[in-house]
Amino acid sequence: MTKKELDGIDPYLNITLDNGLVVKKYLKTDLIVQWDLPVTCDEMYYESNRQKDVSKNISLHHDKVVTIMQEYYHQNVYIKEDHNSTYIMPYSCLPPKSSKITQTVVMIISLVCMVLTISVYLYLKDLRNLLGKCFICYLVSLFMAYLFLVLDLWDLSNDFCVSAGYMGYFFAMSTFFWLSVISLHLWNAISGNSFLTNCFLTTNEFLTYNTYAWGMPITLTFVTFIANEFVKNEEWNPRVGYKMDCWVYTYDWSAVIYFYGPMLFLIAFNMIMFILTAFQITMVKRIIKNFAIKQDREHKICMDKQK
Repeated sequence: MTKKELDGIDPYLNITLDNGLVVKKYLKTDLIVQWDLPVTCDEMYYESNRQKDVSKNISLHHDKVVTIMQEYYHQNVYIKEDHNSTYIMPYSCLPPKSSKITQTVVMIISLVCMVLTISVYLYLKDLRNLLGKCFICYLVSLFMAYLFLVLDLWDLSNDFCVSAGYMGYFFAMSTFFWLSVISLHLWNAISGNSFLTNCFLTTNEFLTYNTYAWGMPITLTFVTFIANEFVKNEEWNPRVGYKMDCWVYTYDWSAVIYFYGPMLFLIAFNMIMFILTAFQITMVKRIIKNFAIKQDREHKICMDKQK
């Protein structure tokens, strides 16, 4: 649209909001004037909710892609089924399918590598120690979490979308809890902390680890299920399976409570364990070095006496 055409338009537009209130918007600052389709793309999609307030800041969610207000455009949509009405709806281009294929290829390669690693650990008896068993459980959880992501990516879990969302959430949480088990076990083994073993770990450490690493994700999944069914406030609801997204809804603050919050806590715990383990390894190396120097001095003294 040329500047001359733009100047000839009435700069004020009356818009009816959802609550029936009519507001006046200044065309040149509050809205963006469009001429025909604003972008060229093979396919476009629009938000199914019929929006009367074109100035409202909403987000489009399609195929795991979020489009904010600055990235979509409003178009008139004629709906014959609704008394031949015309609505203003936000539009945006569909994301390129090549990105989905790339993600799938990468995840399938990861899945194959996980299966091979698990097979090696199961085949070699020397690797089936306590740490090896924990690592196998970690890989199984990671494999299942990736598998549900692939199914969700290609809409293969739509027939059991909510169930797939809970199962994917459970295995994703299990992955992080098994990582915390591995980091805790490494620190405990290197530091030789008998207090932790005597107070919290039974004689069957692997059973204790399983109770923790599977039990906590089950608890979190149950809490998420209860919240999904009974919490009315949308901002506090995990919205599993929302808009056929077979996962916990991760585009709002509710994800901090049910998904990112527990993950952040476990990541912080793993980092602390890593720092403590690295510090312990450094101390052990220093002790060994000092002991070796001491032994070398004593050996030299004995050699001098013999002379």
